[in-house]
Amino acid sequence: MAITNTARINATVPDNPELYGPALAQIIKLEPGKEVLIGQAWLVDTNTLATCGHVVESYVQSPNTIVVKFPSSGNRYAVQQVSLHPSFVRQPDGLVKFDIAVLKVALAQPDASAQPLPLTYDQTLRVGQDIATVRYPVHLGVLTAVPQPLPQ
Repeated sequence: MAITNTARINATVPDNPELYGPALAQIIKLEPGKEVLIGQAWLVDTNTLATCGHVVESYVQSPNTIVVKFPSSGNRYAVQQVSLHPSFVRQPDGLVKFDIAVLKVALAQPDASAQPLPLTYDQTLRVGQDIATVRYPVHLGVLTAVPQPLPQ
């Protein structure tokens, strides 16, 4: 689950977060005759995407039943491997701890050269600092008219 490019760790997010739009991907479950959007992933390194562990915990043994699609390019890729955080746990009350997973894929252009999102640890947010999240609120049963990321 290691991310090999440590230069991206603790990187500063630029003032224009739209630069990272091409790094965002949808996770799609393949079912007979249909596809189901189950979550969001983001590029963190070469051929490596991160997502919430609870989104993909059911696919660790069957990664071939999900694909990732990059809305910016329209390209889709088979997921080759799903790895949960070594301490991932779903507690009896449903609370999930260490809720992160890594997806391995073989990307083609232009997705292979998309700018990965920087990972940041142990940084304090300033009062009034702008932040942004991108999510698919599938768990709320709410999607926009087209299944695109919901920036806030």
